[in-house]
Amino acid sequence: MSNTVSPHPLVEVEGLQRTYKVGPTQIPALRGISFTVLRSEFVAIVGHSGAGKSTLLNLIAGIDRLSAGVVRVDGQEIHRMGEAARARWRGASLGIVFQFFALLPTMTLLNNVMLPMELAGRYSAGERRERAATLLSQVGLGDHLHKLPSRVSGGQQQRAAIARAIANDPPLVLGDEPTGNLDSDSSAVVFDLFNHLVDAGKTILMVTQDEHLAARMPRQIELSEGRIIHDTRPASPVTSGASALSEGQ
Repeated sequence: MSNTVSPHPLVEVEGLQRTYKVGPTQIPALRGISFTVLRSEFVAIVGHSGAGKSTLLNLIAGIDRLSAGVVRVDGQEIHRMGEAARARWRGASLGIVFQFFALLPTMTLLNNVMLPMELAGRYSAGERRERAATLLSQVGLGDHLHKLPSRVSGGQQQRAAIARAIANDPPLVLGDEPTGNLDSDSSAVVFDLFNHLVDAGKTILMVTQDEHLAARMPRQIELSEGRIIHDTRPASPVTSGASALSEGQ
């Protein structure tokens, strides 16, 4: 079975601005950018340091406050939500993978993956444990469920972080330099996992400084000084078949 990317945007960014005030100085990080991302797109966000890449991801995640413009995810203007509603939305509808894994060091990999389900009140206790074990097995960590993060490699920690990010089956996954702290072999494994997620219907926006990885993604949005200077969106993006990482498999 093959899936064609939906023509309806999952992410809509319109006239987005973010300005930071440092003393009397106004520092623009984003200068009125606009773009859309369709469901099941795999998008690289690229650009030099300070171009606004991480700021953009934080605004889409509702972690940072915009100065002007609109961010819409699945039809919802997330910056119009209150803090509590936005936190609930993130827990249910968004997965985030960071550069430095951000796993809780005193919890096993299994418990790290179960935690988002517990916080969102999703699934029963038994279902959470079963789903977490299944997701960890699907990312190649079935033999490490009860290990602490410090007892596995960096690449394995990042794979556990990906399992945690999709624990609640969110439609959108954001990666902020998720391969930036990994060696080339581990980076390739993580990138392949992201490809499987896209095949399974997830939408992924990934900030990366790795030109080789970015070139392998169907679309690259390049930022410079807070503006989009290049967007390689395909005319008709298509993803191929379902993956074992899809819901219910």
